[in-house]
Amino acid sequence: MQALETEKKMISKYAKIPARALAIMRNPELFDRARGQLHWQDPVAKGERKKIIHRGDEAKLKQYMEDNKESLQQEAGKLRAEAKLRREELEHFDVPITNLQWMKYLEKNDVFLRILLANSTEMRKNILLD
Repeated sequence: MQALETEKKMISKYAKIPARALAIMRNPELFDRARGQLHWQDPVAKGERKKIIHRGDEAKLKQYMEDNKESLQQEAGKLRAEAKLRREELEHFDVPITNLQWMKYLEKNDVFLRILLANSTEMRKNILLD
């Protein structure tokens, strides 16, 4: 179940990824970063978390984006298309995992499951006799 949640988070991350995000991923040193707070750290004051600890170079980042505009846009489009495809695959996943998927599966296969239940005693007897 946790793997499914992780997969959904990755899909939502890449479903609308802009070219600028890719440029920052490739060159994180060009982007301003605040101190923030890691999950294992003691609480940090809100003002302290927002304090910039790394100054990037916005001009270089813009230049990089301009120089690589086409490749960044193509890659972002490719990632968005892959995320869309993956989301569709998850929606039509054959093995039910979530409650909603189980409910849809049970509704879809209601007649088949009722026949199985009705004949289950006879089927078990045949298995035991064989």
